[in-house]
Amino acid sequence: MRQKNTIWRYIWDVVLILTGAIIVTLGLLGLVALFEKCNIHVPGSREMWIGLIGAILGGAYTLLGVQITIRRQREADIDQQRLEHMPILKFKTSTSCMMDFDGQGVFTLCADEFFTTGFPEKEFGNYPTIEISLASANSAFDVRIDSCITTEHKKIPKQTECYFPQEYRLVDDEKIQNMFWIEDYSGYPQSNVQGILRIAYSDVFGNPYYQDISFTYDEHLFDSDDMLVVDRVMSPVLADKKAPTLLERVRKEYSYLYDKK
Repeated sequence: MRQKNTIWRYIWDVVLILTGAIIVTLGLLGLVALFEKCNIHVPGSREMWIGLIGAILGGAYTLLGVQITIRRQREADIDQQRLEHMPILKFKTSTSCMMDFDGQGVFTLCADEFFTTGFPEKEFGNYPTIEISLASANSAFDVRIDSCITTEHKKIPKQTECYFPQEYRLVDDEKIQNMFWIEDYSGYPQSNVQGILRIAYSDVFGNPYYQDISFTYDEHLFDSDDMLVVDRVMSPVLADKKAPTLLERVRKEYSYLYDKK
């Protein structure tokens, strides 16, 4: 969206400057023609007027070049400022008992939808917990678990009316803890579940980002800290129209699985 708006601003600059130059040129030509028609003496020769018109057009093109240069420099400065303040997240996994869990929320993936409520009957068992904190000195705002998808999904699971994503701020050494559970684990054909979890957030200027992590989930390791393992932490991505969808990301990350299908 930002790139599209930038292109339209360039087009508007070109149209405005060239239109002004054409109007001034036609006005001068019309004025000279009017003077000649009314037999009014016009000082100077036709060559002088042609030179004047050429100077006007040259000035218009120079002004256009300066305007484009200034705008590009301003956009480069804004983008540089954005990159300097871009938050980067880091992730850590552990286990926590449902009865003792004092984190911020629960993320449950169930078939083709997800929600932030509902857990199994083993209240005293340990379940995976994912901890989100800052890997850089830049603060993050509106931090939340945005979505999740596994290699078995054909489309991105949808949010339900039972999904209430809490948004949090991360400053300095603050952290966010969410319990993570896959409800229909027994329905997966593999012994473990692989997928991608997407964390959304924004920087101090309100620019939206997301950061994806690929994970392996294995309930055969129940009560173990290895029940949920972060395989890879991906770089932050500016959330615009050019950003890959979660489905595209999981197919690229696990292309070796899709190549066999």
